[in-house]
Amino acid sequence: MRTGRLAFFVAALMLVAAMVPSALGAGTAASASPAVLAGVPVAGVSSYVDGAFVSTDYAYDDHDVAYPDGLTNAADLVQLHIGLDGGAVHVRAILETLRDAHVPVLGVGFDTDNNPRTGMASFPGGRWTANPALGLDAVAVVHSAGGWLLRPAGARWTTVARFPTRVDAGANLIDATIPLRPGAARWRMYAVLGAADANGHDWVDGSQPISDLAFVGDEAPANWQHQHQDAVLAGAADSRAAGALVDFGLLASRATRPAPPLGPGFHTLLYRSRLRLGEGIGQATIDAPGRTPAPVGSLYAGPYQPYLVWLPGHLPPRPPLIVHMHGFGGDHTSDAGEFGPVRSDKTVAGLFIGDGGFTPPAVVAFPLGRGENTFYMGPAEQDVLDVTTDALARFGADPDRVVLSGVSMGGFGTFRIGIRFPDRWSALVPFIGTGGSAQYEFGAVPGPVLDEVLSPSRFPAGAAELLDNLADLPIRMVNGQVDPLVNNVLVSQDTLRLDQLGYDYRAWVLLRRQHEVVPALSNCVLLEALTHRRQVDPAHVVLAVEPAMFMHDPATGLDLHYDHAYWVSGVVVRDGADTGSVDVTSLARADRANDSSRIVAAGENVTSGADLCGPNDAVHTGDAWREVGIELRPARSRQPVGNGLGASLRAVSDVTLDLGRMGLRVDHPLAVAVTGDGVANVRLVGPWTGRRVVVERDGTRVAVLHPTRALLTLTGDLSGRHVYVLRSSPS
Repeated sequence: MRTGRLAFFVAALMLVAAMVPSALGAGTAASASPAVLAGVPVAGVSSYVDGAFVSTDYAYDDHDVAYPDGLTNAADLVQLHIGLDGGAVHVRAILETLRDAHVPVLGVGFDTDNNPRTGMASFPGGRWTANPALGLDAVAVVHSAGGWLLRPAGARWTTVARFPTRVDAGANLIDATIPLRPGAARWRMYAVLGAADANGHDWVDGSQPISDLAFVGDEAPANWQHQHQDAVLAGAADSRAAGALVDFGLLASRATRPAPPLGPGFHTLLYRSRLRLGEGIGQATIDAPGRTPAPVGSLYAGPYQPYLVWLPGHLPPRPPLIVHMHGFGGDHTSDAGEFGPVRSDKTVAGLFIGDGGFTPPAVVAFPLGRGENTFYMGPAEQDVLDVTTDALARFGADPDRVVLSGVSMGGFGTFRIGIRFPDRWSALVPFIGTGGSAQYEFGAVPGPVLDEVLSPSRFPAGAAELLDNLADLPIRMVNGQVDPLVNNVLVSQDTLRLDQLGYDYRAWVLLRRQHEVVPALSNCVLLEALTHRRQVDPAHVVLAVEPAMFMHDPATGLDLHYDHAYWVSGVVVRDGADTGSVDVTSLARADRANDSSRIVAAGENVTSGADLCGPNDAVHTGDAWREVGIELRPARSRQPVGNGLGASLRAVSDVTLDLGRMGLRVDHPLAVAVTGDGVANVRLVGPWTGRRVVVERDGTRVAVLHPTRALLTLTGDLSGRHVYVLRSSPS
């Protein structure tokens, strides 16, 4: 039985409580236009793509490499292409990081007779103890200074040809045409990558290590996925795992032979990010206004970002998607052990990576979040959004059934990202996380001090005050009563706020648990979350906005604005205010009201089997818990409908509403009731062009408008409550 996993450290909680993350530090200036990955980039998988043999490697699998001269991630192979150029072998290597063209050294080995008993046992330099022998009949060494083709001469290698090379630091690639002509033969090939030091020494002369092998697959979903590769390099695993049999006849015919579909279990995927963060492994920081940025660990700045996926035994044609974020100190593989059937074999590894329990019938994507300790802010937040987009496209997943979830720091991220983009998700499931209600934990600290070290509205990351945004997004929370890291006071205040708002929520507190996740006990929570569908055009939208949390950096391409959701956009908070909010209801929707039931319950599985949702004979974890929540369901009586809307604006000077998505018409009289607290613009998007619009305010005609585009703006002092009626006719 899985009893829990520590995913977060006290120091991390103290840090995030003391500083507001506004951006994550990046590395040096970014390269321009890194190469596009070919095919479907799945790590450890090879296929034929339009006349090229394409093999994708694991990103950042050089974690244990001792690079020279303080280099990091300097020779990390992401993808290798093998093709033909005028009948000669062409190779292209795409790297995660390529800042200095003189650093990477690529080696390509050829067993041309497919006989490991002939040729050389391994590459020159002795840094790969191949077991069994590779039987290399030729090796091409590719470097910025040129290429060398080596052939065996007795027990030594000798250079038999030179050839030109291209090492493009802007595109992160190494390119060369090797003077070997395979015809239509099938050759077994190997490839290695390493870094040269400042004196030009590298793996070829044995002075520097080989940092990466091509073609190695079947890496376990743990610890940056380099253990199998390390074992192959050390001779402890079969060297044939690092070889590929390449059919040059297929390359000559420009064949495409896709890899087999991904089966159940874990797979590592890569996508190409549009951000320009400087490559390499930099320093992630958390900033606070007027304070020195605090380092929080590594920032994986490269253009090719990995994420893990778990696939169940069966998926429907348009499967749901769960995006699950790791805790502090973890990576995209850290929560792999929580997923899959409960494993009865008790191993030491199981104590650290889990023994299963979460079994949702969904694609589960695990983002890296650009680092182990990034709190899903800035580039890390963008990574979560990009992984969501990529996974939806790759698996044909249903965009209306996307659950955002996470553990510990990932639970914090679930609040943070879910609340800021409420229209992207169908449900939120934070485990041992909180909305960061700092005013309750630090209530005795004077306001000016909080303003200095926290966000302008006194929340780390400004999440809790935005709980209003969950009007159309169910949330399910699971926490431990005696959690020493995520204070249960914070969790209780989040729960109280959701209860005050009357939103659809559930909150379970495990009375005997600390900072732990119990998958078998909580699996039903994920299953219930999958029953919800994303609200695309709800009848009622609430959007609270905190401009201080916006991020716009033209240098990196990072642009995160939280001023829109559903059919509301362009929310501008009035000067001098920290936050603003809009609350808008379409009167054209008969389903704009809900009936509700309050949930107050307790449970245990000490005396009989149960999970958090009810009796379950298969679950005996020795737990007791309490549950509170509100269940919402469509009202039994339909609401009267009309062509109008009601809006409440607080500290907002500008807002745009899409009338079509609200179900409203411009060719009928349109009533707009607005309650505000100052001058504001209410912009109404609709088919206004070519129409004459008579505007009445509180029963008095105030204007006749002739819109020239699909936008009509109501402007004025909206303090108090005012009713506009718009009567339009063709001009």
